[in-house]
Amino acid sequence: MRFRPSSLALLLFASLILLPLLLQPQLTFAHALREDEAGHIDWYLPRIGVPRTGGNSTASPGKVGPRFHKLLRPGMSRKEKGQTAIYTVTESNVITALNPKNGGIVWRQVLDDDDRILAFYTIYEYVLVLSGPGGSKVRLLHALTGHLLWETVQHYPADGVLTETDDEASAMVDADYVTYGVLPSAYTLANADTVRRLNWNTGEVVWTWTKPAEDEAVSLARVMVHGAHLHVFGLRKTSSIRALLSSGSSEAATLIHYVLSIEDAALLERRELPAPLGPGGASDIALVTTGSARKALHPHVVWLGRDGAVRSLPIAYQNSTQDGQKLASNPVVLYARSSSTRFSQLLEVGLRDKAVLVAKRADNHAEVLKLLGDDARPTINSDWEFEEEAVDAVYSGTYDKNDQAYVNRVFFQRAQHLLNFHVFWTDAVNYGERGQVTGYSFQWDHDLNGDVLAAPFEGNQVSQFQLIVRSAFVTSSGSMRMVQEDKHQWIREESLTQIQVAAFVDLPEQKLSTLSPAQAQAAASGVEGFATRLVRHLLSLQDLPAWLLDFAERFVSGTPAESWNYRQENEEREATSTMATAGPRKGRLEEVPGPAHLGPRTLQPNETAAILRRDPFGFRKVIVAGTAKGKLYAIDGAARGKVLWEKSLVGYGPGEGRPVPRVTFKSIKQIRSLGEIAESPTETPEADGLAATLQSPVLSIVAEVESEGMTLTRIFNLEALSGKFVDGAEAGTPVAIGSAKEVFGLPIVDEASKSRAMAVVGSKNQLFVLPDSKDVLDKFSQLFGKFYFTLRSETESGQHGLEGYTVGSSGASTRIWKLDFAVDERILEVVKPSDDVVASQGKVLGNRQTLYKYLNPHAQLVTTVTSEAGTINAYLVDAVTGRIVFETKATGVDVTEPIKAVYVENWIVLSYSTSSPADPHSQRLLSVEVYEGTGTERSLFDWSSQFSSFGRTTSKKAITGVATQQPLQTFQQTFVAPWGIRTLGVTRTKHGISTKSLLVATELNQIVAINRRLLDPRRPVGRKPNSEEAEELLFSYDPLLPMEPKWAVSHIFPVAKVDHLLATPASIESTSMVFAFGLDSYVSRVSPSGAFDILSANFNKVQLLLTITGLAVGIVVTKPLLRSKAVNSRW
Repeated sequence: MRFRPSSLALLLFASLILLPLLLQPQLTFAHALREDEAGHIDWYLPRIGVPRTGGNSTASPGKVGPRFHKLLRPGMSRKEKGQTAIYTVTESNVITALNPKNGGIVWRQVLDDDDRILAFYTIYEYVLVLSGPGGSKVRLLHALTGHLLWETVQHYPADGVLTETDDEASAMVDADYVTYGVLPSAYTLANADTVRRLNWNTGEVVWTWTKPAEDEAVSLARVMVHGAHLHVFGLRKTSSIRALLSSGSSEAATLIHYVLSIEDAALLERRELPAPLGPGGASDIALVTTGSARKALHPHVVWLGRDGAVRSLPIAYQNSTQDGQKLASNPVVLYARSSSTRFSQLLEVGLRDKAVLVAKRADNHAEVLKLLGDDARPTINSDWEFEEEAVDAVYSGTYDKNDQAYVNRVFFQRAQHLLNFHVFWTDAVNYGERGQVTGYSFQWDHDLNGDVLAAPFEGNQVSQFQLIVRSAFVTSSGSMRMVQEDKHQWIREESLTQIQVAAFVDLPEQKLSTLSPAQAQAAASGVEGFATRLVRHLLSLQDLPAWLLDFAERFVSGTPAESWNYRQENEEREATSTMATAGPRKGRLEEVPGPAHLGPRTLQPNETAAILRRDPFGFRKVIVAGTAKGKLYAIDGAARGKVLWEKSLVGYGPGEGRPVPRVTFKSIKQIRSLGEIAESPTETPEADGLAATLQSPVLSIVAEVESEGMTLTRIFNLEALSGKFVDGAEAGTPVAIGSAKEVFGLPIVDEASKSRAMAVVGSKNQLFVLPDSKDVLDKFSQLFGKFYFTLRSETESGQHGLEGYTVGSSGASTRIWKLDFAVDERILEVVKPSDDVVASQGKVLGNRQTLYKYLNPHAQLVTTVTSEAGTINAYLVDAVTGRIVFETKATGVDVTEPIKAVYVENWIVLSYSTSSPADPHSQRLLSVEVYEGTGTERSLFDWSSQFSSFGRTTSKKAITGVATQQPLQTFQQTFVAPWGIRTLGVTRTKHGISTKSLLVATELNQIVAINRRLLDPRRPVGRKPNSEEAEELLFSYDPLLPMEPKWAVSHIFPVAKVDHLLATPASIESTSMVFAFGLDSYVSRVSPSGAFDILSANFNKVQLLLTITGLAVGIVVTKPLLRSKAVNSRW
């Protein structure tokens, strides 16, 4: 019988022949994104960092606090129109301007970490910035664009006085300015001992003045220019400068006043002011002016004395040839209204021209002070007393368009959970009395948001007794939010610039997420009845026409069925922007919607099912991150950083000045995967009596909580998609007193909850296992004598080492080995081996021999540094025996620069900078590959029956014996990188088949992916590859890595100050998802071996469809002819 192919067989045969020809253009290899993909398969979120609020716990804006500023040209009054922006300096060392309407970034200047911003001043259209050690640099920026107009170096950074905190450093600098006249100038104070006059237009130094030699113990603190004279104030104590500037010192200081000529810095007068300052030091000095535009302005110094009284003294200086040349020596004194208390702090609130100040009292009340009188010797008066007791109150001042001044007071009341906003009108006069107060209150979730640390505001008077205000709150949770009256406008979650731990979480498939909980549970567990499933499928047919139409549209357009950068259907469209992101088009801003209320962002169960669903390729994921401010955020990885839910791990204390708990995240691990079926404690009628429950992914979070001087390690379990704590345990489970030395997962799964067990090593090396159920403890007892972990050690003399521990028969940890390093050798990092899937145990060479990878699951990489010698060492240590199986060394290293390392499979990469005179500041990459000894033939993952915190604990491979003791084969080579390196990472794929790529965050604000083949240390040196090496695709070694734009994963986006690179596999083998975070956040895809398992968007599907259709039509037409011909041939 002769075989006759059917029409279907012919169709499939033709398709298989033509399909490779159609796919050939799509199989090209490339790292970089195509232009049409930029901004569509990735997103970039620029941030500014957590705003700094100054050194005082309840303070005015000070030198670095946030403030509103209206951009006006010199000579313009506040009545004229001008743009307003919010200017602030952040903990990430960024100075920025924000749009008050939506919170978007107008501009930002990102400074290096060693060039800390100490003070900034907003003047008309300019921003004057002092930064660096001791104020070594001065910059003038344009207030609207942020462009640098000029920069002046006042002294070398090495000559700056070192301080422990930013507040101490800010007390050593000051500035004043005159932007009009013949020679506009800026007058700066640096290092607390030197004053300079700078040309306002060019930044050139006109003259320099240093304090007299006899005043060696004097620390200069403030400067103020008035007319032809510059007034400089210093503090003299018998202690050091640091104690002098510290607000915690109880020693009094004498205030010294110098008068200089602005022409040549000649010292005209020096005098000591009566009544020494109190413990506040320089922070209790205020400089104000009295008078008006029609009359002469009179400068005054106001200070808080050690006796708790506020004193004022005019400081105007006249030439000795004129009458009244002597400066006044008797200050005006003001005591607190209540005789039972005293003033404790003097605050400047930005109202120098109105001579308005705020004085806090020891009883936690405050008074608004004002100098009254247009003559040279006005009186100081207490205009208003804020009677409510408020320890945590913050104050600020502002002007309206009519030049009226206002002072606000914001404080929290725990009894009613209210945030109060009181505004004092300093220029209001009603019924012969000066001043009035208006305000409002609203509910405030202190446990979620914390204290308000700063509240700059703007006011607009609409009637005699009504003032509309908007205020930008900076909270201790790291957020900045705009509130107009009691209505929320926008929010910026800037604590996400201080992420300590982060994890990717997979989403459920749409076919399960759209079902009811009972249906999804039954479908996933496989116990759904036939009738129930038939009815469900028949009901789903109503969506068939829409699905067919959507499929046809996607097929023609080439758009995959994925929810990437989606817009939520029920999104609150009235909410304005929280953050602006640079889109694929330069100059275009894409906004991220924010909440329109002050309540916490949460997801209800029905919202979780409707919103969070996986795309076909697993690109969309949820990122759960824990920040240094003690908050957890769930970020939609496909919605440009949209916050799905937020949690405060332990809250921010009761408020009202009480201590705030400090949280340090140690670990975040996924202990239960998506879709696990666990035992249900109760039967539910909705599930038809099922005894199993469909479980959502669960994260285990270990954190150290420091409260009132005591540190406690706690473990929290929460559902990753909804943010709910498992079993409602919001307080977590206390594990150990003190800090945790190590946290790792165990190769144990609790049968009841289907969650992986966790282990925490306490401060005394004791091992705690959670959960402590009978099932988990019984399984853990089987690991006694087989489970190993390592800990760092440090002797009293400072010698670093590594110690190995095992779990003994009693369950207690026992030290079994110790590895001591050299006395001057300091451990930088202990890198655990990657738990990725290994696709191949060895590498086949061109001569058909095999190099077997060294895949010891117990190995760990230890990097150390010797600062004096300028060397770094890398050790590969076996955690079971403590034996060093490999070590390498690099010399001439600049130990002040970042040193990073990654360890995956048998590949080690180390980055460092050199400091040799011949090649200074050169960035190096050391690539090492470790293989088994020659002639080794072993089965896959042939390791002993030992488990360790570094091993692949979920592996069920057979156990045969202890790791080999024979020498290893190592290959290493050094490469020179064309950019500085901040941190490293490695791509991860589902099955480990794709080639690994090294992810690099550079100092050029780029994310770069370097293929592992380029860093292969086996590349031939100084010659061309032979035939065997060419067969392995090896090419000649070139030490210099090229500056290849195609390697840039972030393409046009300037991702600034990236500190971490987190990678996770997608559902397809070719692609790895990458999350880069630090100051900015960036999410993208990387395909190290090319997207070989997915068609690109420009694939011509229409042509393929037409070809198949044509073949099908041809078969239909020719089939009768062939049948007729066959019949005729038989006749």
